Amino acid sequence: MNPYIIDTAPFKKQHITYVAISFIPMVISYVLANKGYSMNISPALNDTIKWLFLGVTFGVSFLLSGRQKARLKIIQSLPSFDEQVAQYQKLYDQRLLTTALIGVAASVCYALTARRIFLIFAIFDLVILLIMYPNKTIFRRELNNPEITFK
Repeated sequence: MNPYIIDTAPFKKQHITYVAISFIPMVISYVLANKGYSMNISPALNDTIKWLFLGVTFGVSFLLSGRQKARLKIIQSLPSFDEQVAQYQKLYDQRLLTTALIGVAASVCYALTARRIFLIFAIFDLVILLIMYPNKTIFRRELNNPEITFK
């Protein structure tokens, strides 16, 4: 019997929740912008919003990426597999939350400005969320344990 079994139900539930959190605002902003309900703001403010969004997004991503790598090393060094899974679930939740929030922010920016670049960012974040669906390859690589199986 393999002692390295992960119950994926909580991970899948988290994943579906964050996909919905990212998808629903994207659809709403798309409908609003296409119906002409976006704010008609000056081109200078429009560009400011774009560059501010890009700067904040890349800055937050850079900072969180370094922190998550450090946390992952700490998680891998934990003695108990159950502790590793519990801590990894928190890390996984943080990754999903960050990606979903960036997607929601892009959707809000699209609703405000009607610039397609924000819709593209929202779609990109949704694709990233879909790729993050829990699977054995990711768990085995990130927990550094090739014997992991799913319940």
